Amino acid sequence: MSFFVVSRRWIARSRTVLLLAAVCVPALAYAQNVTPSGVEEDARRAERERRQKEEQDQRTRRLLQQFADQVQTTSDLLERLEKRSKELTTRLEALETSDDGKKIAQDSAAFMAYLRLVEAPIVAPEQVATRRKAADSILTGLKAELKRESVGFLPDETVQADISESHFWAKERLGLILEQLNWIDAAIAKAPKELDLATLKTLKEVRRDYDAQRLQAWGKARASGEEKAKAESEAMITESAREAELQRAAAEAQRLLKDARAEIEAMRAEFEARMKEREAEQQRRIGDAEKRYQDEVASVRRELELAKAERDKADVEAKIKRDDVTAEARKKELTKKAEDPLVLATLAPFTTKGYWQPGVGKGQAIDLVPVSFSKLRAIGALSPGADGLQKLLTCATNEYHKKGHDQVRPRWPYPPRLRDLKPEQLEEVKKAQGYLIEMGEILVEKGQLSP
Repeated sequence: MSFFVVSRRWIARSRTVLLLAAVCVPALAYAQNVTPSGVEEDARRAERERRQKEEQDQRTRRLLQQFADQVQTTSDLLERLEKRSKELTTRLEALETSDDGKKIAQDSAAFMAYLRLVEAPIVAPEQVATRRKAADSILTGLKAELKRESVGFLPDETVQADISESHFWAKERLGLILEQLNWIDAAIAKAPKELDLATLKTLKEVRRDYDAQRLQAWGKARASGEEKAKAESEAMITESAREAELQRAAAEAQRLLKDARAEIEAMRAEFEARMKEREAEQQRRIGDAEKRYQDEVASVRRELELAKAERDKADVEAKIKRDDVTAEARKKELTKKAEDPLVLATLAPFTTKGYWQPGVGKGQAIDLVPVSFSKLRAIGALSPGADGLQKLLTCATNEYHKKGHDQVRPRWPYPPRLRDLKPEQLEEVKKAQGYLIEMGEILVEKGQLSP
């Protein structure tokens, strides 16, 4: 029983159930509560259900029509494949006795290509016929269903997959057959022109001679190989007899003979494999080609993203190492700079130990230590600009000294107000602030400034 018949029976039963429900449920509701508003609501509900069913039928019909078009396209493609396949067979058979075949036989490369076409056909006629018969059977059922007033089924996924597979199968083999037909035309066009065709053998005769020579060469090669293997095995057995017991030598000779025969068998298998490349190709099925393609694209995208992440990681790690090296070099440079006598002389009001600290009231600091780097920053003495320079100048001049805050550290011999400084004095203050900003942490590490 086909899936078309099963689907129609299922739809018929479903419609019967829906019809009974549509009739009985409103009637029961009406019997229980017969009111004008209830009748109107039942009518609206019935109308909605009718429209929903019409929309569902229309959608099913559209999908079924689309699939029918796909099946028709596949059937047409199989028909073209069948015609082209017959055309190729006819042309190859004609070459066996024609003058064009004689020309091809004179070109060794063209002759070998011809042998591959004849001995490894791309498709067999019965394969095309089987697939086309299946497609036409499905198409007949679809057309019959589309003529019905109500369409209520879609072919299952297996049927759709079979049609897609047949479509790709036919398309690929049609392309290969067209290539072979084009090759025949090109081979005839390129064949030698100045030939005495009457004295030449036909392509069929040349092929028969070639097959005979190939069989004879194979026999000679096999006999030669066996003789060589036999001679080598005897020499090895003799040598082994002098080195060990006869049984071990015989086993060794047997192994060598087996290897020689295996090598000959491998040569024969390789020869047969080259002659059957097309035969192996026609065994491959396309199957779920679109899904495999999407999976491959996703896999490549994931690999690219992973590779980019690895590169980004390597770049970040390299940058961190580079920054560490740069920072270490910079630290060494600043450490050396911090030992410069001129720098230390400029910063003497801060590096010399004393009892006063910026932002701390008189008498509250009791430790004899250098000025605190963090407190200088806290009061804004390291902030660029006039305000920061003024605060730094206040800490390093006689302003606090006069007030009794700092009686130990050396002072800058400058006026305590920034606006009273000479240009060269202002530059010295700016230079000192720059030293502190640049080397403050280094000076803290060396103990020349308090934390």
